[in-house]
Amino acid sequence: MRLQLTLPPSKNALHVRTRFGIATSHKAKQWTRLAVTEILLQADTKELLRFTEWVRNNKLLVVSVKVFFPDARKRDAHNCLEVLADAIQEATGIDDSFYLMRVMLKEIDKDSPRVEVVITKDE
Repeated sequence: MRLQLTLPPSKNALHVRTRFGIATSHKAKQWTRLAVTEILLQADTKELLRFTEWVRNNKLLVVSVKVFFPDARKRDAHNCLEVLADAIQEATGIDDSFYLMRVMLKEIDKDSPRVEVVITKDE
């Protein structure tokens, strides 16, 4: 399954400190809602069912990620994996403990910063 999503917030922007402790940031919640919608619009229902059957047998899904940043600032591509995995889990209902997350590419695309995700069975 192939997905193209807006660039997620960095791991460093996922949480904020409040007087009650640490909470998920507004930016992270907002991106997750948008990403879940994008995933549901792009996902193939039959393929999702096959993935669900696959993980029922305790097998992993490979989540290959290509990250396209808007500029050349120094960034770690893997910092967006946590929120990305959470959004995929929320959209598909498949626990993110079954994901084998891999960053395959880190590029610059000033016109269209994004993440491209390919989910496959780990065979």
